[in-house]
Amino acid sequence: MTLIIADNIDDRLDFRGYLRKNGILAAAPPPSDFEAAVMSGKSEVIIFICPFRPSLAAVAPPDKICIAVGTGASSNNSYMLGFDDPFDPELLEFLKDIEEKAVRQRVGELVRRDGKLYCAGYELRLTPAERAIVDHLMLRGASGCCDLAAVCLDTVFPGSDSRERRNIAALVSRINSKATDVSGRRLIVFESGKYVLCTYDG
Repeated sequence: MTLIIADNIDDRLDFRGYLRKNGILAAAPPPSDFEAAVMSGKSEVIIFICPFRPSLAAVAPPDKICIAVGTGASSNNSYMLGFDDPFDPELLEFLKDIEEKAVRQRVGELVRRDGKLYCAGYELRLTPAERAIVDHLMLRGASGCCDLAAVCLDTVFPGSDSRERRNIAALVSRINSKATDVSGRRLIVFESGKYVLCTYDG
């Protein structure tokens, strides 16, 4: 997963939307959550949109890939990768390569192939938000409501817990409905406070 750090709300959400449309799983937390999100180690890649606070990059886990994007990024950041253009095709391909390696390509009857998702041999057609949930669960196996909301809901700041729960539950219900149509079984279940991807292995 890719974590986006940007003080400007529009930059943050526009870039997340761009990555999502291109099949990249991305989270864009509000500034109050920046440090915790960077330190959590849950993201394979951390993108810092210029200008950003160097102190945030300093707390990133050493095994994570940090990338600076924006005007002057390629020349002003000797300690991380830099792209002056956030929408550089080379950056997009780089992120796709990382995601392909990070996210499991097969979980039971669920298969990712050529950018598409198949369930029991049939293509599973999902909206970007629904696909983000499935991709996230293929990466993590199980996840809480807040983590799912961070990667799939188009909100600037998290809403109330009850609203997030309703929104995620509705998305999961639609995913399960589509999965049932093609495979006869649900894809996601709710267990012990988390959404869990069914593998149907064994």
